[in-house]
Amino acid sequence: MSELPATPVTEMRQRLLEGMVSFMEGNDNEPDFDCDYTQADIDRCAAIVDAYLADIAANTDPDEDQLRFVIKKAVLQLNDLNNRCGGSLIETDEREDLGEIILVAAQECGLTTTEDVTEEWRDW
Repeated sequence: MSELPATPVTEMRQRLLEGMVSFMEGNDNEPDFDCDYTQADIDRCAAIVDAYLADIAANTDPDEDQLRFVIKKAVLQLNDLNNRCGGSLIETDEREDLGEIILVAAQECGLTTTEDVTEEWRDW
């Protein structure tokens, strides 16, 4: 995907992906550290988030059911990806970032709730 304009959502997206890369690369204090995911998994996560952002923005005059359908689709894809990574791709920080990205983008398109809209479907 081409460079996204800087918005609160794209900044959250960037923080999420940078955190995943940082964890994957480990640190100098743990020379035997081995992560259960790869850059390809991070790229897939980015693609899911980008597709979600495009799908949610493409809904012109969406109703709540349409927004929730798009949210559910993204959450189920993230569940599948995280499961393939042994549950290690989406930990607490990533869960919070993803939840915020999904909620804020949906609110920008008309969703009126402030509750965790991923909870119903997410395994992470």
